[in-house]
Parts: sequence; structure tokens; C-alpha cells
Amino acid sequence: MYNLREDGLQSYKTVGGFTSDRYADFKNTIKSVYESFASDYNVNIFDEISSIAKADNLKEEYKNRLFGDVLEETFQDAYFSSMPAKLEQLFENTMLDIATESSAMMLHPAIGLTLPILKKNYIEGHAKDIVMTEVATKPVVKVAFERKFLKDKEGNKYYIPEIYYDASYKAVLSKGQGEPVVSTWLPAVGTLPMQDFDLLGASGGSIEKRDRFDYNLNIQAVKMTVSDGALPVPGTEVVEVTGLDIRPDPQALSNMPQSNTISYRISCKNLLGTSFEDILVFIVDQYRGLVSVSSTAGLITNVKFGGKLSNENNYNSLELDREREQRQWSMSERTRFNTGLTIEKIKDYKVLLDIDITTEYITDISTNLTQAEDSDILDFMRLSFDRWTAIGTGNLPFGYDQRFTETATFSCLPPVGVPITPSMWIANELKYNMNRLIDRFFHPD
Repeated sequence: MYNLREDGLQSYKTVGGFTSDRYADFKNTIKSVYESFASDYNVNIFDEISSIAKADNLKEEYKNRLFGDVLEETFQDAYFSSMPAKLEQLFENTMLDIATESSAMMLHPAIGLTLPILKKNYIEGHAKDIVMTEVATKPVVKVAFERKFLKDKEGNKYYIPEIYYDASYKAVLSKGQGEPVVSTWLPAVGTLPMQDFDLLGASGGSIEKRDRFDYNLNIQAVKMTVSDGALPVPGTEVVEVTGLDIRPDPQALSNMPQSNTISYRISCKNLLGTSFEDILVFIVDQYRGLVSVSSTAGLITNVKFGGKLSNENNYNSLELDREREQRQWSMSERTRFNTGLTIEKIKDYKVLLDIDITTEYITDISTNLTQAEDSDILDFMRLSFDRWTAIGTGNLPFGYDQRFTETATFSCLPPVGVPITPSMWIANELKYNMNRLIDRFFHPD
């Protein structure tokens, strides 16, 4: 069988479209390193990255398996030939940082992605993938955020899939069904028998609107008045029998009067354990919406109905709708870098100093562009963090009422009289506050 995934294809944004996965080799390399480390050393390269960073033999083996293909590569160009050595130095520096700074255990799976991402983005020579952005082809970017919801006939919105996260969806879905029949004890005054009671009208229906009972109309509970067996003068005791589902013949709910009567034998026990029985007679007039209830022995005094009115006329319904919010970003022109090189200057440096100044300029420009991009990203993230932190509850898009940011602060100065250096105090406090912040995500209460 033709397998799109195994053949290196991935789904495209158009329905039925597939394109080649340009990161297939990289993914296979990570998968191979993960499985080989788990098999040879019983070590998870993501969850136990701190252990790898602190063990010299594991660190060296991890470097060879993850970066070996790059470290063994040779280049004719002088600039590119230095890339393996730079990448190896980045690996050593990053591993040192991981070994000294990875204190929050719950962050290890995320920290473990550092080195694979470092390799991927260093080779590509661009940092856009790490922030999951796309290079725009136009100076104006327009994005529409869409959210779907269910709407009842009053216009109330119920956003999906949020309503399915708890039991609130039950109340929402019931708004697309018929109205429930009145579920109080009947008759409200007196006792059975009850002759031609307008249950349809009492439940909010009417013949004018062509309402009728649904097929789930039933008697769900009864009250029986029986002897309590007390001596020397017996009294009475009311026993509620619940959990019933006494339904008329479905033909009775299809306007066929010859099948509209049902009898049902009900038994109960008083507090002394004495059994009593009575036969309930239930008659339904579907056309006029009337019900009649009685009992043969007179022990059953009240009944409680269940079920709904039919919604065949589509009076109650839910509509699936959506809302969109348009956002637009205009990109201004960025900083321009000019090399200032001329052909004469390049030739003079080559002849007089034997220096290829073009390669050096390219290196310097690449370094400055990377640093400028990193600085812009940090500024954007800081401004975005400050903006979302300042927004009050209730002013978020689409009616969200939860904050998008969480903060934790602590003093970098150790308490007076505590024999500890500031760096050790900061490390301990950072670990403590970070773990508390993470724990609040999993246990908000």
C-alpha cells in the first residue's frame, strides 16, 4: 500500500495536497539518535539531557551521533570550512550552560530540544524557524482569527470546543430539543384518578402550534399511600417509587386511539417491609394532548411525568456559526547595511595584505544581521509581554477572561546573616520560583 508518511510526503494546506518534507533527513537523524541512545545507554536524550551534559563519555558520544555528519564535512570555501569548528564550539558552550543552569526538572524535555534545534538553524543560517514565522512577500500582512460557536434562538453563543470540556454541553444541546414536559407531582391538588389532564398545555405546548408529545413521554415516579402497620391503630404512609419508565404504546403517540391505553403493575414496601401492589392505568390522547391516569386499588395517589414535547416543527434549534476578527500588520523598512567595498579595495587588500576582505565583510554582515534580528525579536517579545500583562481581565479577544501571562519575582540579595553568595542565592531562588510557577499551571487551585 502507498503510504504518504513513509514516502517522505506531508500534507499541504490545500485539501488533498501533499508536498515533500524538506526536514525528513533531519527528523530521521533525531529519531535515530534517540533510539540508539535509549538502546545502548538506556538514556532519554530529551528527559535526561542534564545527565548527558555532566557525563563526559555520554556527551562526546551524543556530539558524534548528532553533529557527526557536519563535523566530518569538508568545504573548499575558507568561510564555510570554519563552520564545523564553530558548531562544535557552540555545542560545548551550550552543554556547559545546560550542565550548570538546568535546575527545573520539568523543563528538561524542552531543554533537550536545544541542541537539535541549534544544529538545524545553524545550518540553515536563519532564525525564522525557531519562532515559527514565515517570510512575507508583501509589506502588509493581514490575518483573520476565526472562532466557531453554537447559537440558540435567543442569540446566545456557546463556543466550541469549550462547551465539551465539561458537562455544560448537555444544557446547550438540550436547547435544540423539544421542551420538557412538566415534571411536578400531579395532580397538584387532590389525588388520582386524573381525567383528561391537559399535559400538553401545562408543558408549554398548544394545538395551535401543532405540538405533540415525543416518543419518550413516560411516568417516571409515583406516590403510593399504604398502611404503616402500626398497632393498635394503623395509620398511613406515603411511599415514593422512582426510577420508573412507564411509556405508552408508540402507536398511541402516532394518533392511533385504539392503542392509547397501558396498564402497569407497581409494588412497594412500607417501613415494616410489608408489600403492597397496585395497577396503574395510563391513557394518552396524542391529538388533543390530554392524559388520564388512575389505579385499580386506589393506592397510587400522584404521578410524575418525564420526557419532552416533540420538536418536529423545528421550533427549538441550534445554529452553527462563526465569527472572525481581522488583524493587520504593516512592516516598515528595516536597517540597511552597505559594505563600502570597491573592486579596487578588494584587489588592494588581496595584493598588499593577502586578505580576502570580501569573505570577512560577509561574515561581519551576517553576524550583525543575526544580532540585529535577535535584538528585534527580544524587543518584540518584551513589548508583547508588557502589553498582554497590562491588559485587564475581560478585555481579551473573543471574550477570554483568563490572563495570558504569569510572572514571579524575587529579591536577588540574600537575607542578612545567611552565609551564601549572591550567585548561589539567585540560582536557588530561581529554581524555587520556576518550579512554583510550573506547578501552578498543573494545579491552578
